[in-house]
Amino acid sequence: MAVSSATGDGFDTLEAAIARRLSLETQRVHLEFDEKNDDDRERIARLYRHARVRSHEAVEGRVSIEADVPRRLLPRLTAGDAG
Repeated sequence: MAVSSATGDGFDTLEAAIARRLSLETQRVHLEFDEKNDDDRERIARLYRHARVRSHEAVEGRVSIEADVPRRLLPRLTAGDAG
C-alpha cells in the first residue's frame, strides 16, 4: 500500500487494512441476559473484558446491554443470545 508522508494520502486505506488484519473491526450489538443465570453472568463479564459497553440497563431481572464487539469475538460473546 502506498501512503504519502507529505499529504497523508492512503493513510485511511492503510488503517482500515490493519484493523481488518488485526480483527479490530467492531459490530454494535444489543444483547439480553437473565441476571440469575450463571452462564449469562459470565457472558456479561466477558463483554466487559473484551467489548466496549455503550449501555447497561437492568430491569426486573433482565439485563440489556448494547456493546461494540470485535467481529472476531462475535460468535463467542453472543452465543446463546435470545435477544
